[in-house]
Amino acid sequence: MSYVSSGQSSRFVGADSSVLRPPAEAPDRLKSRLAGVTFEPQVYVEIVSDRGSSVLVSGEVKAAGRFSLLEGPLTLIDAISKAGGPTKAPHLIDVIIRHGKSVKRMPLATVMSGANQQIRAGDEITLVSASKVFNALGAVKKNGQTEFATPNPTLMDALAQAEGLEMVPRRSVEYGPTSLPDMDLEAILRRRPELALVDELAHTNAEGMEHAKRYMDAVSYTHLTLPTIYSV
Repeated sequence: MSYVSSGQSSRFVGADSSVLRPPAEAPDRLKSRLAGVTFEPQVYVEIVSDRGSSVLVSGEVKAAGRFSLLEGPLTLIDAISKAGGPTKAPHLIDVIIRHGKSVKRMPLATVMSGANQQIRAGDEITLVSASKVFNALGAVKKNGQTEFATPNPTLMDALAQAEGLEMVPRRSVEYGPTSLPDMDLEAILRRRPELALVDELAHTNAEGMEHAKRYMDAVSYTHLTLPTIYSV
């Protein structure tokens, strides 16, 4: 709806919301409608409120808010982008679209993989957490609950997120003017793990250690029936 003023007179002119889309073209559209009604009209358009032609985006986004559709149609990804984007990786978020009594839910990763869709005025879009987690316990450096870093992690991916297997701290061996880090055999034997992973079996130990070669250390494990996996 608009009021048009020309000189001392004012006249009411009806206008549906379509004339305002997009707002940048609205003044020219209104002028064309006023041809023959008034002389050289001056048209100024300001959108004060646009709840009827907008969508609401909330939840796990960086800048929740209401966004206008007057500047043109928006897709679901467009609306989420206007809200600053998701706060988590797509595979950890679900999108809920409400329109009246209709409710639709889908993973954000699915939307971004080709299921994007155009949204309608009045849609309410909510991003909710759909975290997938695993629990890491035992001989890993980081025990506890961790979110998946990828949609379908492998065992190695999960182990990496748990910061790897527990490693017995290496000992420092004096070798001339320098100190060399090396495997601490005594610490491993005191620890008595259910399984030991020993790398570089052919390694030459520094002078002053219990044995000249690392494979000789393996004898200690075998003697104590300590299950061990070796690599050369």
